[in-house]
Amino acid sequence: MTQSTSKFFTPERALRTWLWFCFYGLCGWQLIWHLWWAPSSKLGVPLALTFALAPLLPGLCLRAWRPQAALVFAGFGTLIHLLFASMEAYMGDINSGPAAVQSVICLIFFGLWAQIVRSEKRSLR
Repeated sequence: MTQSTSKFFTPERALRTWLWFCFYGLCGWQLIWHLWWAPSSKLGVPLALTFALAPLLPGLCLRAWRPQAALVFAGFGTLIHLLFASMEAYMGDINSGPAAVQSVICLIFFGLWAQIVRSEKRSLR
């Protein structure tokens, strides 16, 4: 194994890849939920998608320029979606299924984020 290959395949890099995969999965799940599963009749689909994707946009936009700041904003957006999903799942109507899936995606995101922070703290020692 060469030096460049060992730097490319690190556990921290794999965690970050899975974290962003989970974040993009959350964005995709919002599209599936609001376009196909249960489109909003009161707000209309475009406005519902705007409200659903607005907290996630700073994380998506900042990823190319400032990856650390993008992680923070992605975490804030995911936290908002976790709170919303728990409320929807608790209400127990037709949206409880998609809300449960969204909650699981958010919890996986935060579990991966905690592992990344833990590995960064270990590397600083």
